[in-house]
Amino acid sequence: MPAPLAPLDFLDLKTLTDPQVSPDGTQIAFVLVSPDRTANRQHTSIWVVPSNGSSPARALTFGTRDVRPRWAPDGRRLAFLSARSREWAKDLYTLDMGGGEPALIASLPRGIEEYEWSPDGSRFCLTGGPEFPPEPDREPARDAEEAHRRYLERMRRISHFRYRADGRGQLDEEPAQIWVVSAEGGEPRRLTELPIELTRPTWTPDGRIAFIGSLDAAADARLAREVCAVDPDAALPQVAEITDHGRAMSAYGFAPDGTLMVVRADAEDPFGGRHQWAYIGDRCVTRDLDRTVGAPMAEGLRGGEARNPQWMDGHFYFDLADQGCGHFYRVSLTGTPEPVITGRRVVQATVAGGVAGFVQSSADDLVSLRSLDLVTGEERVLFEPNPWLRERDLGELREFDFEHDGRRVQAWMMLPIGHREGRRVPTVQLIHGGPHAAYSWAFPLYAQVLAGAGYAVVYSNPPGSQSFGEEYARTLSGRWGEYDFPYQMRLADRAVEAGFADPERMGVAGGSYGGFMTLWMVSHTDRYRAAVSMRPVSDLLGMIGSSDIGWSFQVASVGYLPWENPERYRELSPVNYLDRINTPVRLIASDGDLRTHVEQAEQVFVRLKLMGKETDLMYFHAEPHALAIVGRPWNRANHMRVIVEWFDRHLKC
Repeated sequence: MPAPLAPLDFLDLKTLTDPQVSPDGTQIAFVLVSPDRTANRQHTSIWVVPSNGSSPARALTFGTRDVRPRWAPDGRRLAFLSARSREWAKDLYTLDMGGGEPALIASLPRGIEEYEWSPDGSRFCLTGGPEFPPEPDREPARDAEEAHRRYLERMRRISHFRYRADGRGQLDEEPAQIWVVSAEGGEPRRLTELPIELTRPTWTPDGRIAFIGSLDAAADARLAREVCAVDPDAALPQVAEITDHGRAMSAYGFAPDGTLMVVRADAEDPFGGRHQWAYIGDRCVTRDLDRTVGAPMAEGLRGGEARNPQWMDGHFYFDLADQGCGHFYRVSLTGTPEPVITGRRVVQATVAGGVAGFVQSSADDLVSLRSLDLVTGEERVLFEPNPWLRERDLGELREFDFEHDGRRVQAWMMLPIGHREGRRVPTVQLIHGGPHAAYSWAFPLYAQVLAGAGYAVVYSNPPGSQSFGEEYARTLSGRWGEYDFPYQMRLADRAVEAGFADPERMGVAGGSYGGFMTLWMVSHTDRYRAAVSMRPVSDLLGMIGSSDIGWSFQVASVGYLPWENPERYRELSPVNYLDRINTPVRLIASDGDLRTHVEQAEQVFVRLKLMGKETDLMYFHAEPHALAIVGRPWNRANHMRVIVEWFDRHLKC
């Protein structure tokens, strides 16, 4: 009899990311992410496969930290970044597709973060930091390793908001700038010297290098950004702003005639459930769709932020989140958007040569690489990194929508493996993070493991979730917990009414905002017999300083600065209701999480212990907020295992 998925299977799960179609559309390069249980790290390598499926996928690189493949305009070479010589920094390499070993093209003192080929294939634009600054009272560092070590050990003067970032750690005081280098190699030339980090470098049709940045002297204290450009051939390069909209922007792309598409919010900050809209010039092309550009959460895929629109054959191509799905759209300069790849799935796609190459995740497909012929409409499966999943006993994901307060809410349910109709079973209710993220039609990895352990699972996209209208997402702002609690309770009622949920054996779990809501739920009802709060927000007053984005995110989420309405911050903080909790609570946190700092979980743990409540804290070291997706293999497996263990202890007795 086939075995169900279990926590230790996380040690074998591979995923795919960053598909890149060759200019002639015949090949697709991509990144394979493979767990190494012995080294306890996730390895990344570059692979390639014919877009017509005429031969199997094959590895192009055999390093363990190779990422970001990009085709030369003529398709003869493939560039990529790799941390081969320095574990803490990536260099730029190219690989001749006719054969041979990768050639080192460029290095920057602190590594290369992003790059793009020039349209004629003769140069690269790069982003990265400058040389490490000298220390006046010390002998010069002997080499790059010592310079890097000294820099990490130094005393820092913090005078700006962005001095750390979850997943990256403490940010360098000298931010990434724009550089240019010959495609044949040589010494990169630095082109900019701005006080903020510059991102998303690419080439304009007139030969300049464009990027997201700002010339605003107060840019560090704002989230508004512009598309800027610099002439790489100027003797004294000067940065100019191409746009002047004063809004939070995440992506952009050019048509051959210089027409610009930008992906941005309609405000200076992107938080509080605001959509990311697609604009061509001053025309918002996604307004009538009322959906945000980007993709919803998918446990089998990395990423999710808006990617740069791509131009091909008279259209911009871009991602769009729609009702728990991640679709791929296109729009002409004067037309309206039209779908290219749809269905109950989440996709990340790129286009070239009349072909779309994409990775997808769906209810029965953790992750696969596919191609779509944009002329014939033929879709092919090119590579499945986890074929062994087909031999596992998997649960069936079912729609479980419900209505509350005049709104229809998207929801799902999964019954335990081998469930007999009419039998009531322990049921776990999952709550997503964000709060303006969304559950999706992607493969429900956590639900599958719980179903394999004997649990029914329910989860939903209540108001506040993305991939619906902007009003639906923004309605939660300033009302965390208060507004969505009745929706979560209605989902629990629906599970009981459907006849499968045992009302005496219900559990609740969630991460990030889901961790917040888990604490809110058990401090406002006793219906749950066990709770797992992962990487939670518990004290909004504390989060404004302890989170890497708290200084801007919290104001957008609550509607006030703390000193303007401290009582409202207290009212919306679960930490102030812990005395009401009678449910056993397991907390999961990491000291490397800079988004919802471990202090948020520690406050709950210590207070519950002092109150004599049943609780414990599962403490991970040096893992980021997205531990469940990008964490070390054994930590991902143990993260899932301690969730199942807690529910086994309290819901199966």
